[in-house]
Amino acid sequence: MSALDEAIAACRARDTQMPPPLAAWLVARETESARFDQGQLGQALIDLMGSPGPEPLGSIVARMLSPNLEHRYPVDGVELRKALYDFSKLTTEVAKGRLADFMQTVAKLPQPRDSGEWLTGRPALDASGRVVAKATAPGTEVPTAAFEPPKAAEGELELARPARRPPNEWSEPAPYRDEVARPRSRAGVIAVAVLAVLGLAAVGAFMFVPTLQRKLPVDLPLGMAKGSLVVTSTPEGASVVVDGKVVGTTPFAADNRWSGRPKLELRLAGYETFRDSFEGNTNQSIAATLKKK
Repeated sequence: MSALDEAIAACRARDTQMPPPLAAWLVARETESARFDQGQLGQALIDLMGSPGPEPLGSIVARMLSPNLEHRYPVDGVELRKALYDFSKLTTEVAKGRLADFMQTVAKLPQPRDSGEWLTGRPALDASGRVVAKATAPGTEVPTAAFEPPKAAEGELELARPARRPPNEWSEPAPYRDEVARPRSRAGVIAVAVLAVLGLAAVGAFMFVPTLQRKLPVDLPLGMAKGSLVVTSTPEGASVVVDGKVVGTTPFAADNRWSGRPKLELRLAGYETFRDSFEGNTNQSIAATLKKK
């Protein structure tokens, strides 16, 4: 396993991100090999950093992942390697030292809570919540008897049985007043009716007013985006407009933090406006060829 594969596996296992300069240096070193996949290295940068990264690294990643192979870097890797090293600005000795420190720090981080390791060393409980075994060492199996419900003694079973009434014994029925349920207060009935009317009004407004059904993009904290948005154009340098707001220029790459299906426009002087839409919170890649006016 290469150093790049080990770093990606460590970041995924501990749910952490590598600093962009160090990630750029690590991927740039992979381009020195005779064979490398430019698209896989671009995805590796996103896996290491959790996002396409800051500019100009984001534009580099967008070009590496461009669906149009002609827009990517030359296959010899010279231009791509130079761009990554220029962004990283780390010497080999400094980068190796930081990489070793990063891997050691990640190894000391706790694993995610759902791994189950936090349950080791706890005392075993039975179905009623009583402690039946002391804390066990990690890897030690707890006896299955610890999870069986407690068995009641014979005396307890006898006490739990209701007393049987003799068949000939007559008992007086309960008073009629106790059998009739008490009427609910009028104020409670009115409150329930008001809430029901308000709920129906809200549902009707949502169904019959289209503007209420529009989902606006939500800015999520770093690391919470569910996908990436990559936009390229021929020629490059077009303004990227999402739902009427300029977010960058092509080639463009960013976390897909929009929800619903936002509208996309590419604007460039002397060319017709390109219009499209994309799915929010998923990996989306759009390549457009602009037409002259």
